Amino acid sequence: MKQRDLIKRTWRGSGHVAVVTADGRYYLKHGKHPRQVQAEKEKLKGNAAQAALAPATGTELISRLQSASGKITVPDPAAQTRGRWRAAYYDALGGTVDSAATASSR
Repeated sequence: MKQRDLIKRTWRGSGHVAVVTADGRYYLKHGKHPRQVQAEKEKLKGNAAQAALAPATGTELISRLQSASGKITVPDPAAQTRGRWRAAYYDALGGTVDSAATASSR
């Protein structure tokens, strides 16, 4: 806990005293370290832009896979981005979809 700055430890006489820090109180209240919460917020900041780059249809996903020699890597996607890629994947599994019809239904 000391390494994660959740407590401060000092020596007094023959023993030591541990005091909970502000980060420690936050962790006790929310169950997450404040740095973890900040990292999650930073990840979500770019989520909309990253999600917009995801394929809208299964047909578009297949086209991208073909042009990328069958492999596409999306590093550490946030929830919205992962959902868009997953939707395109399931759309591709269901067969070809008319992209004009899909675009008009959104």
